[in-house]
Amino acid sequence: MAWTKNNYALLGIAAVILLGAVLYLRGGQEAPQLEVLYDKVPYDISITSDTFTPAVGQTVKMGFEVKLNGQPIDLAAQEIYPHASVVSNDLGDVWFYHIDELENPATGVYEFEHTFAQTSDYTVWIEVNNNQTPDHHEADSDYIARFAIDVQGAQAFPAVVTSYSETFAVNFVPGERYKLKVPPYNLQAGQPGTFSVMAEKADGSAVPLLPDFDHFYILASPEHDNFYTLEHPQFNKLGETQVITKSVIFPAPGKYAFWVRLFPDDGSGTVTDAIEGPLVLEVK
Repeated sequence: MAWTKNNYALLGIAAVILLGAVLYLRGGQEAPQLEVLYDKVPYDISITSDTFTPAVGQTVKMGFEVKLNGQPIDLAAQEIYPHASVVSNDLGDVWFYHIDELENPATGVYEFEHTFAQTSDYTVWIEVNNNQTPDHHEADSDYIARFAIDVQGAQAFPAVVTSYSETFAVNFVPGERYKLKVPPYNLQAGQPGTFSVMAEKADGSAVPLLPDFDHFYILASPEHDNFYTLEHPQFNKLGETQVITKSVIFPAPGKYAFWVRLFPDDGSGTVTDAIEGPLVLEVK
């Protein structure tokens, strides 16, 4: 049978569909748009992932390559530390990844794994700090960008989870079970405000925290003006057991993700454990 133009056209369409299927199965989907929010240093950052459309419950290895002037850069050698913050749009899944948890820093490629636990799309922030300041937002960072992850079958902005001011935490040394807690607070949109955070043991007793140490937290919202900040309030203590946040202005009423890492004081004067986890705060 002689081939017609229609036969060749159909063959071409089939080839395109097959190529797309192969790329998809190999994790070759087009990367989502990286939205640069601040770039005092013009890093060229590209993102990678096993998939950019994960299923709910899927664990995905994600990463980003950092270049400057076309060449991979060893940020750690310059005491510059990249971070990744992963936040579901319903705020039910919030986690932070520090350079200590990223792989291959000497090649300029940083990788981490995250399990997409919520039936919600996600926002991922990438931040490269300025090593002259401990805080990381706008002018205090060299680079901040974000991108979206579309979870299969999820809504872009589902109803945000109920705000909660205490949660069981993850700690590095197994054994003791801690709870993170934000004492009663009153935060008003558009006005400077602070609040405190503490950790409790299983028996309800407050955990002493290391003085003048590198406690830190992030505040984020995918929905409210792309709000993101990372702060180190190490000198802001309330007694021996609470860390007070720095003054912050929330752009709008609503719920905000809060992720914190605290370092307990066991009397040795050095870091022997860390307590970390997410909460969701209500701003009026």
